[in-house]
Amino acid sequence: MKLSRRDTFKIVGLLAATATLEASQVKTKKKTADKAPLPKKIDTRVVIVGGGWSGLSVAKNIKMLSKDIDVVLVE
Repeated sequence: MKLSRRDTFKIVGLLAATATLEASQVKTKKKTADKAPLPKKIDTRVVIVGGGWSGLSVAKNIKMLSKDIDVVLVE
């Protein structure tokens, strides 16, 4: 049986799709296993919601005024 050009492209496409699906499943397993590192326990923590110009300047000024305060910026 002779393979036509169309059959060859079907097989190559199927193999490429299978490889892509396997690679994406491996990546998603790693992403769910990775967790953000938690900061050390600090008495005072400030959470700023919004990473625009004002949020960044507030975070910077709070950190400059007191080094003991933990500043968390959520964008």
